[in-house]
Amino acid sequence: MIYFFDACGRISRRASVPHGEASFMAYPEEQWVESDQVVSDETHFVFGGAIVPFPPAPSPAHSWDWGCYEWTVTVSALDDLKARRAAEINAIRDERQYLPVLYEGVLFDSDPQSRTAMTGLDARIRRGDGLTALWSGWRTYDNQFVWADATAEQVQQHLTNLQRLLEDRWQVLLNRSWVLKDTLSSLTSTDDVLAFDVQAGWPD
Repeated sequence: MIYFFDACGRISRRASVPHGEASFMAYPEEQWVESDQVVSDETHFVFGGAIVPFPPAPSPAHSWDWGCYEWTVTVSALDDLKARRAAEINAIRDERQYLPVLYEGVLFDSDPQSRTAMTGLDARIRRGDGLTALWSGWRTYDNQFVWADATAEQVQQHLTNLQRLLEDRWQVLLNRSWVLKDTLSSLTSTDDVLAFDVQAGWPD
């Protein structure tokens, strides 16, 4: 197998032809080497007249430097890696905002559907329509009913308190995500970025 490569050793193509015919097939400034190996230009290059494998990349942010024949990190690659880790932080923040919330010793759902139900019932009471027909209480995270005997005004106060808790928790989550992303942004090596603990310090 004939491997054609450029001055840096980057394999450009290969051909199953006799060695003597390689010179006729070479493009300008191409060199060639013969080898029994069957390899890819993604995994091997030519160095010192021999086909050799690339060493393992230390991280996804590293790219091969053909000038010094080693893996290096560009500023843009490091920024891309930081952006991926920052996205992990955002995902944790968003997931935690929908965890059940503890109010008066009881866990309440705080997923989008439950939040819509809270604001909807609150708006109904505010416009003077009172509690819904066949009101049997508010169903909790543990599938129990509370406030079955409460007045509309009492239920509205509970809903206000719950929504305040959710708003306060969201602010705490935002604050923590900002601290983590600020720290992440200040890191200067891929090892530190990869090792950065995005799970640390979140509120319960």
